[in-house]
Amino acid sequence: MKYKHLILSLSLIMLGPLAHAEEIGSVDTVFKMIGPDHKIVVEAFDDPDVKNVTCYVSRAKT
Repeated sequence: MKYKHLILSLSLIMLGPLAHAEEIGSVDTVFKMIGPDHKIVVEAFDDPDVKNVTCYVSRAKT
């Protein structure tokens, strides 16, 4: 059982760079005088298997 989880985890890590994201936009949420501002970034991933299907993901970027 542990080996299945290990193989699945390694497979997902290796497939991560294959996905290409297009950044739709970003919004600053916190202004910081020193260092980068906190942002929320919206990205779009096109599904390579299904035509005309896009997954939109919003995530915090600090």
